[in-house]
Amino acid sequence: MEGELIVKGKGRGRQIVLTALCTGILTFLLVLPMMRGWKITGLTAGLVTAAVTYILWRMLYPLLSRLLPGEKESRIPWTLEGEKLRLGAETLDLNRLKKVHCWPNRDALGNKNPGWIVNLETTQGKNYLFRSLEEGEGLDQSIQSLKTLVEALGYGSSWAQEA
Repeated sequence: MEGELIVKGKGRGRQIVLTALCTGILTFLLVLPMMRGWKITGLTAGLVTAAVTYILWRMLYPLLSRLLPGEKESRIPWTLEGEKLRLGAETLDLNRLKKVHCWPNRDALGNKNPGWIVNLETTQGKNYLFRSLEEGEGLDQSIQSLKTLVEALGYGSSWAQEA
C-alpha cells in the first residue's frame, strides 16, 4: 500500500527561536530598569518578569509568524511493504511502532482549529508528528491523506469521528 501525506510544512523553528530571542531581549530591556527604579526583588520581580514575557510573546509571535512564513505544505510519499513503512527517505520497522495517536488540531487554550494531528510513537523514542493543513483548498485532501496512513497501519479505530 502507498500514498502521499500532504502536511503542514516546516518552518516554525525559525519563528519560535526569533520570537524567543526578541522576547528575551525586550523583557530584559523593559524589566531591568523597572526593577532598579522601583526596587522590586524576589517573588514580585519573578511575577513581573513572567507577566511581561508572556505579554511580549503573545504580541511578537503572531507578528513574526507572518513576517517569516515557513513552507505552506509538504508532500511526503509513503509506502507500506510487509513490516516496513517508508516515509520519504526514512524507513520505520513496524515492530518498533508502539502506537498511533490521532487528535483534532487544537491551540494551546484548547480551541478547536481545522485539521488533524497524527503522531507515530515508536519504541526507539523517536516519534513522527504530522499536522494536516489548516486552511485552503487542500485541507480535506490533507486530512484524508493522514487518515489513509492511519488506517493502513491498522489504527483506524484511533481516528475519532468527532472530538
